[in-house]
Amino acid sequence: EGVRLDGDSMDKFRLSTSSAPLAAGFLEAIKFIREVGVDEIEARTKELARSLKARLFELAGVTVLSPMGAPDDSGLTSFRIEDADSKEAVERLWQEHKIVARSVENPACIRISSDFFNTEEELDKLFEALQDIRN
Repeated sequence: EGVRLDGDSMDKFRLSTSSAPLAAGFLEAIKFIREVGVDEIEARTKELARSLKARLFELAGVTVLSPMGAPDDSGLTSFRIEDADSKEAVERLWQEHKIVARSVENPACIRISSDFFNTEEELDKLFEALQDIRN
């Protein structure tokens, strides 16, 4: 039986090739997430974000824009550094410290994404880099 090409059949989506390595990687990722547990991943991600926000609140010249302890917390932390251009700060984080961040335009800020696989040592490195940029 051949592939039907009419618009009413889902067969139209089967015209592309599939990638065995991509499918295998996807399956392994699903296995890994199931082993660790979605609730544990979420809790760890939120824990790291809360830790980062708490440290940023203590840093003079930094304004944290992300809510602290909201029910819909995530691993995203948005903040501003006084007298620093967000785009330049993000560029410096990468060039000088190999830390990936994102510059957001509205509101103008820096956004860091922490996730369950990040470590406290990586947060320490980020915090030190931000102190360097702030000066």
